[in-house]
Amino acid sequence: PTAAQLRDLAAEIRKTGVPTIFAETSANDRTIGNVAREANVKLAPEKLLADGLGKPNTPTSTYIGMINYNTCAIVLGLGGKCLPFAEK
Repeated sequence: PTAAQLRDLAAEIRKTGVPTIFAETSANDRTIGNVAREANVKLAPEKLLADGLGKPNTPTSTYIGMINYNTCAIVLGLGGKCLPFAEK
């Protein structure tokens, strides 16, 4: 995206009152951080898994684990508390 597009995005984020920006694992950290600063909103500490599962043999290597992780990342990013589901 161009600098103007990023400025427009930040302005729209401010206008709509978005409290938190959520990045995904494949996103450019610098770009997302700049948009968050420009919009004066926080950047969630955990990145969302949007392009697939996590690394093999990790809690996010299954669909349920990935959904659980993303759900908790969103809840925590918005200031809530999350108790992960146990995978059966």
